[in-house]
Amino acid sequence: MRKNKVTVKAPGKLMILGEHSVMYGYSCLVTAVDKYLTVEAGFSERGLDEIISPQSSDQSFIKQTLAYFRQGKKKNNYFRIKTESEITGFGLGSSAAAVVATMKALSYLHQIKLTDRKLFEICYQIVLNVQKKASGFDVASCIYGANIKFSGQSKKAEKISSNLLPLSAVFTGSKADTKAMIDRVAEIRNKDPQKTDGIFIEIEQIVNQGRQAILEKNWQVLGRLMNQNQILLKELGVSNSGIDKLAEVALKNGAYGAKLSGAGGGDCIIVLLDVNERLRIEDALKKAGGEIVVLTTSVKGAKII
Repeated sequence: MRKNKVTVKAPGKLMILGEHSVMYGYSCLVTAVDKYLTVEAGFSERGLDEIISPQSSDQSFIKQTLAYFRQGKKKNNYFRIKTESEITGFGLGSSAAAVVATMKALSYLHQIKLTDRKLFEICYQIVLNVQKKASGFDVASCIYGANIKFSGQSKKAEKISSNLLPLSAVFTGSKADTKAMIDRVAEIRNKDPQKTDGIFIEIEQIVNQGRQAILEKNWQVLGRLMNQNQILLKELGVSNSGIDKLAEVALKNGAYGAKLSGAGGGDCIIVLLDVNERLRIEDALKKAGGEIVVLTTSVKGAKII
């Protein structure tokens, strides 16, 4: 017997280390955060799908999820999907969250049991169908939650820990163009593959050291690794003056580390700090034009509520 209605919450994400190199088969570190995209799903009696997404005009990811779910099914049910998002516009992975939450909801309505791995494989393919290029780290973070190391080659996630990370997220005030940043790195790599691959190898080493730092809760070391990663991301051409300014302010005010998080060119920077100094450092960042995104790291993955 099918279920008639369900609500699923999927968390946002912050990339800690490993931007862009993960697109070329290397690893990254990512944490799930307590900013959510919520999907309320049920059956529509109107003879068509109803998608209500007040925070986003782009419904392509939900439509593709519905199309994928219907593949091979003899009976065509119509659905009513309503989303509420706390993460749209900040670069926290709203597209991946929409796909994961919708697919988890549709599976529940039809009483289809999916392992986390199978859910990842399905949702990653859906994201690829829309974006054409994707590493899958955001999908994995959404599903598994906590702090994970994700392999861009095997597409497997290793849970590192559920320890809270002493991070602040700061919105730069401008939205990133993820595709443009990915294309920029691809162009740089085409011109000088040896140099670019050398940068990717350095980032991979930083990611591996960062994994150990998280396990040991050695925030000073993790901060230094973040700063090294930021220097390499600047070499890849994905930072900008707004990101650099906020990172510099954070470090001048005593933060352990500061870097862009995600594709670059905008969205958020992350700042690793002593929690006792959080308010003072965040105040300096606000005075410099940053917008503090209040969140908690290392939360659980997508869940039915």
